Amino acid sequence: MMYAIGSVLFCDKSGARVGTHFLRILDDVEEASQYAWGTATLAYLYRQLDISSRYGVKQLVGFIPLLEVNFQ
Repeated sequence: MMYAIGSVLFCDKSGARVGTHFLRILDDVEEASQYAWGTATLAYLYRQLDISSRYGVKQLVGFIPLLEVNFQ
C-alpha cells in the first residue's frame, strides 16, 4: 500500500521516498478505505501542474496518465 501511494499516486522527484505522513493516514486501514483517494490524487496532480508552470522548473511530477482520462 505504501508503495502504491508513494510511487504511483503521490510520487515526488526522488522516486524512492514515501512521506512519513502517510503512515498516520494508513494507521486504520478500514478508515483509509473510506477516503476519497481519487479526489486527493487529482488535487495533488493539479498542485504539481501549478508548480511545474513556474519559471525555471523543468519537470512535472505525478502519475500523468490520470490527467489524460476523458470524462464523458
